[in-house]
Amino acid sequence: MRASLMALVAAAGWTIAFAAVSPAMADCKIGLVAELPLDPNRDVPVAEGEINGQPARFLIDTGSSWTMIVREEALKRHLAMARVKGVTVFGVGGQQEAFGGTVRSLKVGNLVATNVQVIASGPSKGSSDVAVVLGEDALSEFDVEFDLANHFIRFFKPQGCSPDQLVYWNKPYSQASLLDTDRDSPSVRLPVALNGKRVEAVLSSGTSISLVDSTAADLVGAKPDAGATSEILHGSGKAPTTLTTSHFANFALGDESIGHVRIWVAPFASQLEQPDATSFIHHSVTNDPTRTMLVGADFLRAHRVMVAHREHVVVFSYSGGPVFGLPTRADPSSGAGQTANMTGVATPP
Repeated sequence: MRASLMALVAAAGWTIAFAAVSPAMADCKIGLVAELPLDPNRDVPVAEGEINGQPARFLIDTGSSWTMIVREEALKRHLAMARVKGVTVFGVGGQQEAFGGTVRSLKVGNLVATNVQVIASGPSKGSSDVAVVLGEDALSEFDVEFDLANHFIRFFKPQGCSPDQLVYWNKPYSQASLLDTDRDSPSVRLPVALNGKRVEAVLSSGTSISLVDSTAADLVGAKPDAGATSEILHGSGKAPTTLTTSHFANFALGDESIGHVRIWVAPFASQLEQPDATSFIHHSVTNDPTRTMLVGADFLRAHRVMVAHREHVVVFSYSGGPVFGLPTRADPSSGAGQTANMTGVATPP
C-alpha cells in the first residue's frame, strides 16, 4: 500500500528558480528559491496558487506526509479521480478514503509541477477554501522558513551553511536536531520534553493549535484544568474529537524552555493506530505511546523558524506572544462544546 502511495507522489518534479541572499559569512550561500505571501487573516499558513492554471489556495502543512488535493475541490474542478484500492488516509478524527488522478499543473509562487499524480482526500462537501495541502514530500526538498508574524514562508537551498548561519535575521535563537523520519511517511519530528520527560513530537504547521495526546499527557503527569471548557476539533478524519486543556510544569524544545504552560489535550493517537495508516504520526504511535504531540501553528506564530531539512536541525527565535494558543471568552469559537475547525480544511456542517 505504501508503495502505491509513494508512486502517486513521487511523480511531482518541482522546478525552481534561484535568487541570491547575502549572508554575513562569505562561505555560506543561502539560495532563496521562493517567498510565499500568506493570508494574514488565517491562523495557519495559506498561500495563493493554481491548479491547471486556475486560482487555488494552498495550505502549507508539515503535518501532512503527502501533497493532496481536497476532494471537494477536485469535484468542483471536474478533476478525474478514482478510488485507490488499498490506500486510506488517516489523521486526527480517523480515516478518509483516498482517490487518485493526474493534474496538468500545480503552482504556488514560482514552484511548479506538471503532469502530477496526486491523492485526493477529505470531505466531498463542506465550506473549505483550501484546494491543495502542500505536504512534507514537497517541503522536505527545501529548507523552509516560517515567518508567520510577517505573513511569509520562504524556501531555501543553502550551500555550505552551518545552522547558526541560517539565522540570517540576526536574533538570538534556539536549536534542536530533527529526529529521523521514515521516507515512506515523511514528517518533521522534534525531540520535545514535557515535564522533563521525552515526547517525540511532529511539527504540524497546518494545525492552528498544538495538541498533546491524552495518554501522553497522563504519562508525563499533566494536570487537567479544573472546570476547563471543551472544544470540538475537526481534523482530517471524519469524526470530531473533544479537546480539553491541561497544565504542564514545563515544555522544552532544544535549549528553549517554558514553564507552567497550558496546552490542548485530545485522545487522537488511538485514531491513528491502524496497520495501514499513511498518516504522518503512524510510526510514532506504534513504536512508543509517548510520541504523540503535534507542535502547531501557534508555536510558529510566536517564533521565526527555519526547518533545515538538509542540515537536519530546526533553528528558531522567539518573536513574542503566547506560544500555545488557548481560547478566551472574547473569542466566539471558544464556548464550551462549540465546534472549532483547527485545520485549514473545513468539514461539512
